Amino acid sequence: MRLKTFWILIILALTISSFLFFWEGRTSIPGQGDMKSEALKRKSYQDLPEIPVLAYHGVQVENVRIKNYDTIAEDKLEEHFKYISQNFEPITVDELLAYYRLELEFTEKRPILIFFDDGLRSVYEYAFPLAKEYGVEFTVAYLPSGREPYPIDGKMTWQELGEMKESGLVEVASHSFDHFDLTSLAQDELRYQLTASKRIIEKNLGPCSHLVAPYGKSDERVRQIAREVGYRSLFVHGRTVIEDDSLFDPFVIKRIAVSSDYGDKDLSKLK
Repeated sequence: MRLKTFWILIILALTISSFLFFWEGRTSIPGQGDMKSEALKRKSYQDLPEIPVLAYHGVQVENVRIKNYDTIAEDKLEEHFKYISQNFEPITVDELLAYYRLELEFTEKRPILIFFDDGLRSVYEYAFPLAKEYGVEFTVAYLPSGREPYPIDGKMTWQELGEMKESGLVEVASHSFDHFDLTSLAQDELRYQLTASKRIIEKNLGPCSHLVAPYGKSDERVRQIAREVGYRSLFVHGRTVIEDDSLFDPFVIKRIAVSSDYGDKDLSKLK
């Protein structure tokens, strides 16, 4: 009888121990619980310093005499990259998303995200060597078709894009297929513009999860289809605004268009 009671007590103790172990695992997954609690201790979304997102296009050797947003002089871009390397930490889109979700913080320099839209060959010829010299990461928003706004012979090849991506300094996002105003398209054409670009980029370069709206124009319909076809973020024009008690929406990330006369003083205002 005593032996039987002993084994019953042993089984009961093992059962209770197993339950407690299981419950501990459900409420505190190793590493994850600590990470989340530390994130919650930091800040809420509305308290986060904004990450500036810059949008460039082409690069040219000569000085740009008339202010525009289509190109910047090579020496001016070098000034930008030198200043950025000294005062900012260039990051990827995924790092920006993690920051706004309170999963990542930057303690040394203020982060900055840089885009070059359209995939112009001048970015490969001039911006890429400067990026390697100064250690500046950037993202190319690529148009697979080349239909607009530039002819195909002014664009980077897949081999050049691949070389840039393999350097670890450049990632590639979608800029739609044809560079149309997405808000003006019928439903089927809109879906095609987003899926075709994503499919072709992924076929040649691997995963493509981020979208830059042509002309920075978007609406709820564009955002919805972007989500449906598998994008994880959408960039538009302006500055990112995080309102009190709001959740970060990765489909309304706003950018700053960089003009040909944008200088160090303008960059210093972003710090």
